[in-house]
Amino acid sequence: MIILDLLPTKEKKQLYVKKGYVIVRKIITNSLVHIALISAILVGASFLLENDVGYIKEQNNTLLESNKGLNSEIRKYNKEVIYLSTIQKEHKIFSEIIIELGNLVPDKLSLSSFAIKKDEDQREFILKMSGVSEDRDTLLSFKDLLNSKDYIENFELPINSLLKQKNVQFEFSTIIYIDKMK
Repeated sequence: MIILDLLPTKEKKQLYVKKGYVIVRKIITNSLVHIALISAILVGASFLLENDVGYIKEQNNTLLESNKGLNSEIRKYNKEVIYLSTIQKEHKIFSEIIIELGNLVPDKLSLSSFAIKKDEDQREFILKMSGVSEDRDTLLSFKDLLNSKDYIENFELPINSLLKQKNVQFEFSTIIYIDKMK
């Protein structure tokens, strides 16, 4: 193979520069075309996303409107749960007290009324009992049993309950200190 070099050096240099220019121009043109395509794709995606965001906002507002009632009910139930949890923290198990006091009642004494009520300072409770005793001695022994308990203080029977010897009707109230119970 024979290589002929017929072009002068100056023109060769210009040819190389033109060739380089053409290559750079092709690279820039390709880059601009790619940038234009990517820009078009991004603009289209942005448009689609804006439409989707608008649709999602509309759906969200619709759901919020339709769930207003549910939200208010949920808030109401949450308040009730908070209220119940505060009550539960302060709650005392009265079944133990009732069983213990029930075991103290003698056979010859019957209760017609029994109530435990919370006092204002919430550390003590008021016990109210009424009933009938077959005799005064049974009622006095019941009084002594109640007074022997650490959690009951200042228990006194009304004097009119002690006037009768038989079929003695009684009614009293006393304070129970729950904190002193075992």
